[in-house]
Amino acid sequence: MGVASTRNQNSSTKLRVVVAQVPEQPHLAEIERIMRARRGSDLIVFPEGTLYVTDLAVVRTLKSWAQKYDTAIIIGIIHKDKRWLYDYTYYISGRLVERYQKTHVHWTETHIPGHEFKVIKTKKSKIGMLMCYDAAFQETSRVLTLMGADLIVIVSAIPIEFPSRFATLRARSIAYSNQVFLVHCCLPGRNFSGRSAIIDPHGDIVMELGKYTEVRGRTIDMDVVRKWREQEMTFEYRRPSIYHLISSLESPMSARLRSHKHRTWQLPR
Repeated sequence: MGVASTRNQNSSTKLRVVVAQVPEQPHLAEIERIMRARRGSDLIVFPEGTLYVTDLAVVRTLKSWAQKYDTAIIIGIIHKDKRWLYDYTYYISGRLVERYQKTHVHWTETHIPGHEFKVIKTKKSKIGMLMCYDAAFQETSRVLTLMGADLIVIVSAIPIEFPSRFATLRARSIAYSNQVFLVHCCLPGRNFSGRSAIIDPHGDIVMELGKYTEVRGRTIDMDVVRKWREQEMTFEYRRPSIYHLISSLESPMSARLRSHKHRTWQLPR
């Protein structure tokens, strides 16, 4: 299976990306302030679990701000109903709302896992979304890349006990082995590791934040993906027919989830 071309003949390949490393549960006014200050950006990324809600009215509010400030955001939102927790990442623009439900739930968490991946096609890129522990499994990013992603966004809430250098190594490995740009945005502060970053398709860090609250932007050129894939043609030489063990050997968790009832919240209209 080939990887979709990243060339866009009708628009610039430059993507203005903002990493909003903010603490969990900020006031909505702070999110709007960031969106207003960074109006016109192609993408603003917030961490996993930025918001914790019991209804989805906030999504409509975020969509109206995205339209007002001519931008798009990716933001982690945890939904809670009477029985279950759902860990989502939303892509929200003025015209589109899409979401991804975390597929690999850490053994310390109680969220309901999702069962599918999603790639969002925008004017300048094709964005795949992952969440925190998902990044520990190389299969997740490879599937997104085979679905056409040239930019992978990982939102995280990595606890301070987990060395941030391991998260950085994972992110750099994903970017390099899949020849994609990668944006990683992690919760900062006393309990989380921060250290959000933008990484290029060669695995090099082009922007890195510190441990605490910080908002920074960077313009990336998506044409770098195309050029590197043309120079180092790894996807054209894959041999999927001999990789069957990757999907044929089932883990105990996989076997349990196979019969798990799919649960999700309905998106607001």
